Amino acid sequence: MGRVPAIRDDEITLFESGAILEYVVERYGRHPAAPPNSPSRPAYLQWVDFSEATLQRPLDYVLSNEHARPEREPIASFAAEARERATHALVLVEPALPQAPCFWAQTAPEPT
Repeated sequence: MGRVPAIRDDEITLFESGAILEYVVERYGRHPAAPPNSPSRPAYLQWVDFSEATLQRPLDYVLSNEHARPEREPIASFAAEARERATHALVLVEPALPQAPCFWAQTAPEPT
């Protein structure tokens, strides 16, 4: 496949974290995180997509520019922009954490 992360389960091969998460929860979860028709399902799907589409990329940029390759000089504007984007994304996460035993049990705050 050439993609990471990836899983193979019997006849099924998947890549992409969100797809893997959904597959594992639906196939093996005795108590799925947010079953279809659950009131918490929309927020659960929102957080899964948020982590992949909004949060992961700037965190990866910060890690690769500031920590993973210390022998390379980071591009200052690139690293600063990535840190700003990561910080902005994490601002959305923080208010949701103390509200419930799991993220998706509450609706995420609206982006500002």
